[in-house]
Amino acid sequence: MQNQADGPPSHSPGHFQRDRRGATSIEYALIVALVFLAVVSGVRAFSTESGEMYDEISSAVVKG
Repeated sequence: MQNQADGPPSHSPGHFQRDRRGATSIEYALIVALVFLAVVSGVRAFSTESGEMYDEISSAVVKG
């Protein structure tokens, strides 16, 4: 096994099977992306509903 001071570590074929850091990072990125999409969808639906509500209030005020 090489020391980091000696240069880059050697990557044996089994090294990539044991090292799951990259896969874990990708999994976390996918989770964050899904949460982001859920939040954006929720905010968009809320803004549509509240926009319709304010339109109704505005038309009721204008009609008197």
